Amino acid sequence: MSVCMECGFIIYSEDKYCGGCGTVLPSVKQQAMATQQELTMEDVRFNLASVYFKMGKNEKAKEELDKVLADNPRDQQALNLLKQIKEK
Repeated sequence: MSVCMECGFIIYSEDKYCGGCGTVLPSVKQQAMATQQELTMEDVRFNLASVYFKMGKNEKAKEELDKVLADNPRDQQALNLLKQIKEK
């Protein structure tokens, strides 16, 4: 148990936000920053293609996968998803 640096409200280790002022607690900020730093444009494009595929928008999924494969022709995830699209 500790207190919020902004308002002095008591916070617990499992808290993500201060119950007094709503401030995002440091552990949450660090997790968010790490996630943002780990994603590459290739990751974002593949994730978008996966969403399009799940929605049945195969042409849009293929467009995104083509962009991923233009940067990295050996991307196994992209190749596997492209294969699934072609099989449908």
